[in-house]
Order: sequence, then C-alpha cells, then structure tokens
Amino acid sequence: MKEIFKKEPEMGKVMNKMCNYVGANPNKIDFLSPYWYEKYSWKEEDQEDFTRWLTNYFYKRKEARSELLRTCNKTKKVMNKAANEFVLKYGWKLKKQ
Repeated sequence: MKEIFKKEPEMGKVMNKMCNYVGANPNKIDFLSPYWYEKYSWKEEDQEDFTRWLTNYFYKRKEARSELLRTCNKTKKVMNKAANEFVLKYGWKLKKQ
C-alpha cells in the first residue's frame, strides 16, 4: 500500500477498490498531485456499482466510518449520501458515451 495511506488505511482500501474499476495500479498513481483523478475514466455503470459498494462498506465497517466520515448516523440513506459525496470529490471522470 502507498505510504500516504499508512495513516489512513481505510482510505487506501477504498482507493484500491476504485482503481480496480479502471484497471489502474494504485501504486503508480501520485495521489498527491492536483489532478490525479483525471488520468482515468469510468463508465456510469461502474461509478454506480462502486457507489453501491462504498455505501455498504461504510455501513458495515465502523473503522471506515470513523476514518472517512463526519457522521454518527448509521443509516443506509446517510451512508449512500456519504458515498455519493466521496465519488463526487474523489471519483474518476465519466467516460463520454
């Protein structure tokens, strides 16, 4: 796992999963560069699938919630909103159809 995720292991797990969707090697991405997320793109279906996965990940993993979220409310609706916000902030750009 990349050095930058040693203090944030849950973020590292989520970013690894996100990289899997586009066939990217997370060890070769400079996540500290300002536009790292523009190097790859994914289909809308992949983004939706990742968002569903992330919603469930947040819902099931207390460690992920405490590291990545600022809410104590553990409902599917709140976890889905958090997953959508994550994708909006960190997600790959969408492929043009």
